[in-house]
Amino acid sequence: MNTISKSLLILALASGPMAANAALTAVTATDGAPLVYDSLNNATWTANTNLFGSQYSESTVSTIIADAAGLASLKGYTLTSNDFSSSGQMTWYGALAWVNYLNLTNYGGSSHWSLPRSVTGQDIAGYPDGIGSDPSPSTSQMATLFYLELGQVAGVTITTTNNGAGGYDLFSNMQGAGYSIYWGRTPDPYVGVPDYPWSWNTDGGTQYGTYAGFQSWAMAVNPGQVDSAPSVTPAVTGTLGTNGWYISSPTALAWTVIGYPTPTKSGCGAVKVPDTTGESYTCTATNEFGTASNSVTIKKDTVAPTVVVQKPANGAVLALNQKLVAAYTCTDTKSGMASCAGTVADGTPISTSPAGTHTFAVTATDNAGNTITKTVTYTIDPPAATPEFSLKAGSYKGAQTVSITDATAEATIYYTVDGTTPTISSPQYPGTAITVSSSETLKAAALAPGYTLSAVRAASYTIR
Repeated sequence: MNTISKSLLILALASGPMAANAALTAVTATDGAPLVYDSLNNATWTANTNLFGSQYSESTVSTIIADAAGLASLKGYTLTSNDFSSSGQMTWYGALAWVNYLNLTNYGGSSHWSLPRSVTGQDIAGYPDGIGSDPSPSTSQMATLFYLELGQVAGVTITTTNNGAGGYDLFSNMQGAGYSIYWGRTPDPYVGVPDYPWSWNTDGGTQYGTYAGFQSWAMAVNPGQVDSAPSVTPAVTGTLGTNGWYISSPTALAWTVIGYPTPTKSGCGAVKVPDTTGESYTCTATNEFGTASNSVTIKKDTVAPTVVVQKPANGAVLALNQKLVAAYTCTDTKSGMASCAGTVADGTPISTSPAGTHTFAVTATDNAGNTITKTVTYTIDPPAATPEFSLKAGSYKGAQTVSITDATAEATIYYTVDGTTPTISSPQYPGTAITVSSSETLKAAALAPGYTLSAVRAASYTIR
């Protein structure tokens, strides 16, 4: 061990981060002091983590020293101005005297400030309850704050991204490089009391037993909450889609109300938010120090758009190279449509070549981000072969017979003799020759499984 400190790296946590717990809330004390309430520790921290540096002046130091005369926690140590630095760093004795000064001046409306509690007893890591459970507030307030609430990892410097706006950003002047050590109030019995009190190093996420004469930083903590006007913060849980719309069920609203004494609340109950184009909720909290109100408007759409494909119809059978234009619609009753796009644009020709099975898809996305794709299948069949007549068109003397054949297997032939175009409703060719006894126009078309109706074969006969 060197003369400065003995470092206890918490190897049990070196493999990865513990989940940060957003249990921190900004509080403004009755005297305007910025504080942070910590629900896991049930304690209130000074938001300025170098508060003494902001308060520093020679006269302030003189007052701190004078007020500390006879302070029991100093155990007879004599303070001088050398225990304090304009940077905000202090010896452990200076830090004890500084929190005494906070109490005497009723900083933040409280006279119960102290240095943070740390581990006690033997030489153990700063994550005292081991890797299976949370640090107990009865052991290390610093471990609870930095590991569980600010998401720090042993061996890694605390950064401005730790737990975002719900954590680090609530504090100011956090030291995080080099020997960024913050004093704890607990003496370390490993080397004697009080020469090596516990401290916390934000540069490495480690807990130290540090020589009391070394100059370090200090954060002050107050048990429970301090007198403060209410603050109201909404928290919406759910999946956020696009354009500020929530798209999950459930989507829930809860309120965090902080203030002491405990405020009376109105409209602050938990809500399961229904689908809505915009519902506003307001929570109001009041205590003897003031009233706070906050509102939030929530938009929620959990239903995907409706897609209707008219053309091509699902299961449709189309002829090769048949002309057909796409027809489809997309609608949404809550957030409205953002996009509606098919394999081709609505009103434009679809593909009817080559023969075979085809798909046509329409994808719709609403303004909330809900997306659906509707797919239909259609078949392109080639036409059957055009029927053949055994008798050529022309003028003949006396009645004639005509046989009709088709090259497509299993073809059914439909015919007419009145000049109209044959359809599948027309008479079927019986398979035996047709007698033509008077002038007429014979027309025929064929249909077979896997084929569409063929082109029409026509022949005009004049019988003399």
